Amino acid sequence: MQESILSITIKALASATLQKITKSALDKFSSKILISQKSELKKALSNFPKKYENHYNEIIKWSTTIPFIGLSKPKSTDLSTIELLISTDIYRNSNNSKNKITETQILNSDENILLVGAPGAGKTTTIKRIIIEYITNFDRYSNSASCILLIRLRELPLETNLYKHILDVLNIKYENRLIKYTETLEQYNKTLGRVKTEEIREKLETFVDDINILDFVPLLLNKINAFLVLDGIDELSKKIQSTTVKDIKKLSLKLKFSKILATVRKSELNVNLANFTTLEISSLNKDQIYEISNKWLVDNKTFVSELYRKPYRDLANRPIYLTFLLILFEKYGYLPPQAHEVYEDLVHLIIKEWDDHRDIVRQSKYSGFSTRKKVKFLSEVSYLLTYQIKQTIFSSKILEEIYLKINRKYSLPTEEMKDVVSEIESHTGLISESQYKHFEFSHLSIQEYLCASHLVQIPYSQETIKYFFEYPEPLAIATCLSGDPGAWLTNLVLNQSLNVTNFKNKLKEFTSSMYTLLSRLLLEAPNFNVSEELGTTFLYTISSVELDSKFENVLDEWIKTPAVEASICLALADAKHSLLPNGKYYIKRTKNLGTRSFIFVPTSYDIPTKYIDNLVAKKKIELGKTHVKSI
Repeated sequence: MQESILSITIKALASATLQKITKSALDKFSSKILISQKSELKKALSNFPKKYENHYNEIIKWSTTIPFIGLSKPKSTDLSTIELLISTDIYRNSNNSKNKITETQILNSDENILLVGAPGAGKTTTIKRIIIEYITNFDRYSNSASCILLIRLRELPLETNLYKHILDVLNIKYENRLIKYTETLEQYNKTLGRVKTEEIREKLETFVDDINILDFVPLLLNKINAFLVLDGIDELSKKIQSTTVKDIKKLSLKLKFSKILATVRKSELNVNLANFTTLEISSLNKDQIYEISNKWLVDNKTFVSELYRKPYRDLANRPIYLTFLLILFEKYGYLPPQAHEVYEDLVHLIIKEWDDHRDIVRQSKYSGFSTRKKVKFLSEVSYLLTYQIKQTIFSSKILEEIYLKINRKYSLPTEEMKDVVSEIESHTGLISESQYKHFEFSHLSIQEYLCASHLVQIPYSQETIKYFFEYPEPLAIATCLSGDPGAWLTNLVLNQSLNVTNFKNKLKEFTSSMYTLLSRLLLEAPNFNVSEELGTTFLYTISSVELDSKFENVLDEWIKTPAVEASICLALADAKHSLLPNGKYYIKRTKNLGTRSFIFVPTSYDIPTKYIDNLVAKKKIELGKTHVKSI
């Protein structure tokens, strides 16, 4: 791996900076408010430098390099990345310079910050760059933060919580205790009226010595003036996401001399963190694309020239996608024709490297394990990890269990389970070791692509509807990979099992998943054909969800696309219309939808007037006295 001067400098400074960090933290940790005669607190204080050193070294290792799929070695963070534009204007992302925030300003800020961005926008990379800046120039930021802690939320175990995990990182012991408390109950008695009774109840709470963990953790963080980095709220298991977000909110409200920097995908911005200032990573502009490509390629002019001739050139405004393109161009000297082929070609590059390694190690094995089988095998592994195991961090044991579940389908010998699993972990480039004997996909976008590749191959089922609520992004990619993206989306959204009337008690969840699905589809840019099916799908969506400003922004972007606009006009043709008291148009279709799909086709919709009026203003439709007329 090429190592930059800055990377060498960081490693040289690491020991000295560690001493400064621990001294600064200990000076504040030694406050009389925190120190008591309790043995665990004394032990935490005396062992802090040694215990923190392990975490500090992990932070250094994680932040200074970035693993890239398709490359045998990770790249240096400072050599391969640039500072991205960060905006305070979440939905407009204005180019006005006064709305831009620098990495240095984030470090100097005393506010809790929620950093949002699209998939692959550079959230984690920005975190790494901020950490490098903090460690390299600690003296500059020591008044703002005396100690840095990094929690990668995808690593948060299901059986614990954020408070316990922070203490685990610092090796501070805690214990669970059964606490008795009195609860007052009020009941109605026909003779006595309202009667109050008291009952003794029990609950399990966690303590460090005699201090409740809910008080101890913020007290600790305040006393050491900590800078707590929480990377990947969207990567939390759905089973614990809601409770963890509540923990983050509770913790942030108690931090007066400490601060939190958290990251989340923009599509998951429905998390309620009112005590945070929200900033968004802006899309790359042409100058940034040129600057990044110049870091990768000796002569980047050919790459840039070819990129801007491609139909997916706008997708390069995401760092992750630009990186994929750079890797492919560096390897092959050309770019794929279509957007979805970028993922496909990258996976084939991974397979080629896997094959190259196998040829070196043992040429005689897996002769029937063709490239197509490898892709299908890895896709099913990804699918099972994503939707069945539901973990982003997984052990060798989990991979072995998956192997035994599917190996016969791919004619892979049972007795070679450990060999194949070892190769997947070590040589495919898909997976990197996150902690001892635990692994994760190098890039979440590739995990989602592989999962989507398997989804496209299996029939719709009740499970598909469950996936829509649990994790809709792979479904968005599957839509793009299908032979007819419009029909695939229609089969999903208008599926009888997903009829919104079935989810009256889950309308908020339905709206959130639909928002995530359509937001991700915008990024993946599917090639929709004009059809009544597609138009009906969008009319149904507009009519069914709880519209707010961010959802309206996504719908506005979709309706700007020619295929969706024309499809909506087709679906509206000859429909009856009337203006409702709530200011919406009531639309009633008068003709059957000739569809190839087994779907439920709604015939009436309540559509906000702006959508119909805009089409009228653009002379796409006319409103007759009772019917919509196409133009």
